[in-house]
Amino acid sequence: MKAAKYIWVIDNNGLRMMLDSVPNPQATERNEANVCHTNITGGKKALQGGELWFDENGTVYINNLSGRYGAINEQQERAVFDYFSLYYPKVVQLP
Repeated sequence: MKAAKYIWVIDNNGLRMMLDSVPNPQATERNEANVCHTNITGGKKALQGGELWFDENGTVYINNLSGRYGAINEQQERAVFDYFSLYYPKVVQLP
């Protein structure tokens, strides 16, 4: 079974996520057909963003791949990992 992909952001309200496969209501020929990180934030600021997957054993796989809100150094990646570890007992950081 292939796990569903989610996109996530951490902003002043905490962690917010949505399925990556949701159609983008503001899609045009020049942008994404599915939702993107700015759909979650409404174009506002966020601390970090990326993608995640849950497996059947409860492990959460995360990355920091966001064109707008991605990590720019290892310290930021580690902070995201630590944040997710507060809420999920098994977290795997993907490149």
